[in-house]
Amino acid sequence: MKSDVIVVGAGIIGLAAAARLLAQGAEVTLLERNLIGHESSWAGGGERPAAPAGSSRDEGFDDDIPF
Repeated sequence: MKSDVIVVGAGIIGLAAAARLLAQGAEVTLLERNLIGHESSWAGGGERPAAPAGSSRDEGFDDDIPF
């Protein structure tokens, strides 16, 4: 089997990456050690909340990242 890309993990991010690569014509191999969607995507509901900008400043972190 020949692949252009190997995606490790079939959670929400891995599946989205694999789908995007396939749509662009890449040969993709998707590896998952368990049932699809039963690891961290299941535990977090596929969502990771972001802290508001500046919220970690009190802890000594500079989170002002210019874009």
